[in-house]
Amino acid sequence: MSTVTEVGSLYSSQVGFVYVFNLIVGAGVLAMPRAFGDVGWALGIAMLVVLAFMSYVTATMMVEAMAAANAVLFFRRQRKLQQERNAPTERSRLLSYTPAVPDRKMASPGIQSPAIVQPDFAPTDNGGDMADGGEQELAASVYEIKDRVEMGTMAQIFFNKVGVTLYYICICIYLYGDLAIYAVAIPKALVNATCWRLPAGGNASSNSTNSTGNATYSDMYFGDAEYGDGQDQHYTEEGYELGFVHKNRSTTQHYCFGDVTDHRAYWLFLGLFALLLGPFTFFDLQKTKIMQVATTILRWMAFIVMIALAGVHIAKYGHSTNGKSNLDNPADLKGVPSMFGVSIYSFMCQHSLPSLVTPIKKKNKLSLMLFFDFLLVLGFYLLVNFTAVAAFPYDQIEDEYSNNFNSQVAPLVLSYFLRLFPVFVLSTNFPIISITLRNNLKSLFLDPSKSYSFTVERLVFPIAALLPPLVIAFATQDLETLVGYTGSYAGVGVQYLIPIALVYCARRQLPYISGFGYTNQHKSPFFHFGWLWLVLSWSAACIIFNTVNHIIKKS
Repeated sequence: MSTVTEVGSLYSSQVGFVYVFNLIVGAGVLAMPRAFGDVGWALGIAMLVVLAFMSYVTATMMVEAMAAANAVLFFRRQRKLQQERNAPTERSRLLSYTPAVPDRKMASPGIQSPAIVQPDFAPTDNGGDMADGGEQELAASVYEIKDRVEMGTMAQIFFNKVGVTLYYICICIYLYGDLAIYAVAIPKALVNATCWRLPAGGNASSNSTNSTGNATYSDMYFGDAEYGDGQDQHYTEEGYELGFVHKNRSTTQHYCFGDVTDHRAYWLFLGLFALLLGPFTFFDLQKTKIMQVATTILRWMAFIVMIALAGVHIAKYGHSTNGKSNLDNPADLKGVPSMFGVSIYSFMCQHSLPSLVTPIKKKNKLSLMLFFDFLLVLGFYLLVNFTAVAAFPYDQIEDEYSNNFNSQVAPLVLSYFLRLFPVFVLSTNFPIISITLRNNLKSLFLDPSKSYSFTVERLVFPIAALLPPLVIAFATQDLETLVGYTGSYAGVGVQYLIPIALVYCARRQLPYISGFGYTNQHKSPFFHFGWLWLVLSWSAACIIFNTVNHIIKKS
């Protein structure tokens, strides 16, 4: 159905581990090293550890809420079956007036009532724990995560009307914004990796043209790199700079594939992006398994390459500039808002956990699996950031860290490979986010007790999830605005506030619904009520730091 969808094909916990890893690791890691250097390596490490831990806490709470929602659905089904069994049918009333006929003769196929599935157990009325161990085990089984219950369905189960409305406003702003960001970032990354910059008009100066008057290869170089002095670096064939196209280069034309400008190339890549990744929105997450595994390998390769190249740079040049060590700045409070701005959502996965976790075959160690996912991602983040700060002066770390690995630092092939890192990362995240948004839109507009046509379920809602981000991406390439308006505050709601609100309501409601207490075997390790207050306080701090970061950027 629409809101509680079938799980589909199952997969192992190892595949689930890969899915969660891919979802957490975003292209935002490339923006961390610059902020990491500004805030200081010691304070930067501490902030990343705290961010990872707080996100892990709410991720385990999301799993607990999923299990609680499955239990509510179980009890609803049992109540419905009980009502059907107790409700007298017309046939049973007719049969009640023929007592002379033996029961065994009434059991003919033509008049037999449909078989009613009996409830697995009858809840007790005392609200306490069940005395029998077998019954306790049976009671815990109702919390098994069997149905894929999206966050939207959980909101409808546990929240009142105001809460449901606030949830959908928050989740739609965040997910639509996320998809729009991905739809802009991937084509821009491809443009930056394939386009070169020429003087306005597309022709080089007279002293650098061939006999036909066209620019020679030595005049083609990839973007501009801004260093500490803010000057553009122009390179010839012997040493050109790979780099991203900066938006302040309005006086320069960028060309791809002959006379095709960078703007037209962007639209071309956006169209290819829509054709290649858009169709995944019409299917289930399991259809992306091969792509998920392949891009995971590419991500690990990119991390390892960046860490290794930075290590080689340190071994060759040391970690000091003009006699001053780059590690002399352990902490600088002025850089805290900036660090928060680029890293606060670097461990986001809560919104898509229902789609990722439910198909896992064995779910008895979900918290442990998530722990190792977060630990591995944190390890990669720390290595990338620390080696970046040790290898390059603070004022020479690019906003996109992969820009530091130009042809003078890395072989040309590896430079290209790292330029395409955002493509590897976001290409796998886009289907996951779009499928999550599609399922949440279904839970908002469709009634789970009704059946809908193929057109409605399989075409209307995938298009509704896919089309708006693509339209936005065609209209604007301003990533900073998209991130600022969609991620800063809605992201806090999705990552922190919604999970604690869901688990709080579940813990209050389930003992009354079940009649035998709260026996959720998937409950978070952070079960104490104090953890909810801690996450709430942390959310307020994140909102404050995000606001300060926006004010600093505008000023």
